[in-house]
Amino acid sequence: MSLLTKFCYPYDPKARNDRFYNLSPMPRWLWVTIIAIATVLYIMQLAIFSKGSILMDGYSYYNAWETIKGGHTDYLRTPVYTIVVGALYEIFGKQGSLILIPAVNWVFYIVSIRLLWDINQQLEGEKTALNATCMLTLMLIPGFWLLVNFSMAEVMALMWLTMLLWLTPKLLIAWSQRLLYLCGGLIAVTVLTKPLLIFLVVLMPALWIIAGWKRNGILLSVTKAMILPVTLLAGYLYCMVHTYEMPYFTIANSYNTYICLRNDSLLKPEDIKDEELRENFRQWYELHPGGITETSEYWRELRNGYCWQDLGRMCNDAISSHPGEVAEAVLRRFGTSLTASQFYNLKEDLGSAPARMAIYRDWNGLTHNHNDGFIYPLHNILQPPIFIGLLLTLTYIILWCRRWRRRHRFPAFAALIAAVYVSAYLVTVTGSPDIWGRILFPVNPLLAVMGVSLTAAVVRGCRKRYVNIYYNKSRLLRGARADGYLFSWAKLRNFAL
Repeated sequence: MSLLTKFCYPYDPKARNDRFYNLSPMPRWLWVTIIAIATVLYIMQLAIFSKGSILMDGYSYYNAWETIKGGHTDYLRTPVYTIVVGALYEIFGKQGSLILIPAVNWVFYIVSIRLLWDINQQLEGEKTALNATCMLTLMLIPGFWLLVNFSMAEVMALMWLTMLLWLTPKLLIAWSQRLLYLCGGLIAVTVLTKPLLIFLVVLMPALWIIAGWKRNGILLSVTKAMILPVTLLAGYLYCMVHTYEMPYFTIANSYNTYICLRNDSLLKPEDIKDEELRENFRQWYELHPGGITETSEYWRELRNGYCWQDLGRMCNDAISSHPGEVAEAVLRRFGTSLTASQFYNLKEDLGSAPARMAIYRDWNGLTHNHNDGFIYPLHNILQPPIFIGLLLTLTYIILWCRRWRRRHRFPAFAALIAAVYVSAYLVTVTGSPDIWGRILFPVNPLLAVMGVSLTAAVVRGCRKRYVNIYYNKSRLLRGARADGYLFSWAKLRNFAL
């Protein structure tokens, strides 16, 4: 057991054969392969672009660090990953930090892969070949590791999330209060790294209570464990209200709401109650009354038109004026998301504007096409739609529901993995107008975990059928020889099948 495991709960000798305790280490050849692939990809990024990318608003973490140094929370970026970027900036400077950020992100990603190795074993037992295939898939499909080369918080959020999932089976066995406190702290750190994962504040305690409802004092234990994350998150929101008068973790929430309303033509001048704000918006409305545009017109409005408080009032006025239409628009967005890419897609992000697509249309993903660019091999090929991931998740849920019915034991850990992915998908599509694949980056590796579970079930079923056929053949052959009858292999095959 690791030192972390020994610290969190006492070792139970009665469970020494349990798969949650005795996990096989990752083979040395797989370690070497993963580190070699990561090193090659890191060198390729530096060789082609000489640094990490600050596209997708990656530069904003440097601005956020200056705000945090001034003693305030930043309106756009939460503090955890910002502190990492700021520390690198203070020690190595801007250029040096951009060189090192992809290396740090690769460390985060490899730690996540190592934790996913154990998670697969905790879910399905020791399946070394299948597990190794899953790990190599996470390294060889660019969509899984793309954001490693960006100064973006998604990779760190993936590490915190996998760490939380890795600790969950141990918690379900031991129910150590110290382990509960550690999980609660991880929830707060994860949310302050990527606010998308705010649903963990509700999902994790609910799972703990459901899985341990027979234990005495479970409600009190979970309540004490959640005091720390709730206090930290509430304190951070208080700071945001004190500084910006808005009760959100980041202004990105208001940005996305505004663009969703504009795309759906639900933000109109007559809906805005403040007269000055209404006339200010009217000039933009006359240029673009609404609907999806091929260029970033709405982002231009956001940058030049409003402060955060005005933006919040406008969005609230529009939602209160058209609650039914807003709900219908969200449902339509779910339908649209089914055919969107599971991974980051350049066309979805840049639209079909000729000036932008000229940079990426014929790009092979491994040449210099932008001063702040990134490598993205096979970006036009490996772009599965989101409905494939949802279909995989649905099949996974059906499999574990059948096991639950057969074993009469709630599969809490398996349920958590599906719940995290589904919750992230619902939050992403509800709150964001597009490029859902990039936002889903921290939970996309869970699709590989669910795929391992389904593949293991298929292999187990085929093996069981083969063993049964072999047993029937042997039994019939022994009976035929004992009775002195002539026996035909063809008859035996027909009988067994």
